[in-house]
Amino acid sequence: MRTIPIEAFLIFALIGVGSLVTLTAQSGGVVLSGGLVWADVLDDQQGILNRSQAGYTAGIEMRLGADDHLYFKVGTSFSRLHFLSQDHPESTQFFAVQDGYDVLKAMAGLETRLISTNRINWRLSGGLTFNYVSNVLGNVRFAYMNTAFFGLRGSTGIDLSFITLDLGLEPGLSDFLEDRSDAKKPFIMTLTAGVHF
Repeated sequence: MRTIPIEAFLIFALIGVGSLVTLTAQSGGVVLSGGLVWADVLDDQQGILNRSQAGYTAGIEMRLGADDHLYFKVGTSFSRLHFLSQDHPESTQFFAVQDGYDVLKAMAGLETRLISTNRINWRLSGGLTFNYVSNVLGNVRFAYMNTAFFGLRGSTGIDLSFITLDLGLEPGLSDFLEDRSDAKKPFIMTLTAGVHF
């Protein structure tokens, strides 16, 4: 299975975002963010904060028509996760992934401001995601998983001036793991911080 180099993805993302910034400068905004990601499978009787795959994520989002309280949001992100589940918080190594996989995500949806003042915004969003496993690390093989899966994403976040804080939850709509007869749909949680401009 051919992999996509992260450099090519970043160049593509920057060109795309630069184009969108130019087109939406009057009514949009860009958010650059990074943080932690947890992934598990639905209905496996394990809490995602107790035992799950863990890693890190970085992404960029565009808020299109952000002058209104309800606006369109698109984005892309890169995540790197451990393939084997880890106990939390004892053994979690978010940034030291050896046997893992990389995921490129595209997201589109709607976002609204529930509370909006000059310096603080409380936001709520929902949308669809497409996830593509672009690379595997260490002893992990592409045969262990489907390389593409869809999800529903809901998130809530706060803007504190130009700082953003977000919590995202994403139940999968399609199967991820190939070697299980049950509980194959993924559930992903992200906790990110970033800057808005």
